[in-house]
Amino acid sequence: MTLAAIDPPRRIAYHMDEPAASVDIEYRLTPSATGTSVVVAIKFTLEGLLRLMTLFARTFVRAKMQSRLALRRGAAEAHYR
Repeated sequence: MTLAAIDPPRRIAYHMDEPAASVDIEYRLTPSATGTSVVVAIKFTLEGLLRLMTLFARTFVRAKMQSRLALRRGAAEAHYR
């Protein structure tokens, strides 16, 4: 995994190349009325036969990211109480 872009404290992006897939992940943070809004954008390309799993993988990755963000939000809120 390599750091693709950084603009503290607003944006950080990573790129990863593996034999079976290529992945770009970007986190954008913006102030909001209740704290900080976090937007995650993920672009992945599966290679070979794994391309057949693209629709399943999108659903799985979306659910996984939502659960991880909820955990991070809980940890951050607990830290700043």
